[in-house]
Amino acid sequence: MEPVGILVFSVFMIASFLQVFVESMQRLLNKDLEQARIPPLGIWVMLATIVIKAVVWVWCREIGRASCRERVS
Repeated sequence: MEPVGILVFSVFMIASFLQVFVESMQRLLNKDLEQARIPPLGIWVMLATIVIKAVVWVWCREIGRASCRERVS
């Protein structure tokens, strides 16, 4: 089940990236540029995502499984 989870997560991340990329290009090419306003909840979600990813990265470094980290020879 682990490879399926990795595949699903990868597809989700690619879809998210593409959506952000398309939105960014639309904003850059639009002549009426306005400053983006991010609500406080959005900022908290972004900060939580960064913290969670950092914690998972540190946790996976401690696990000796090849699927969690790349082995350096």
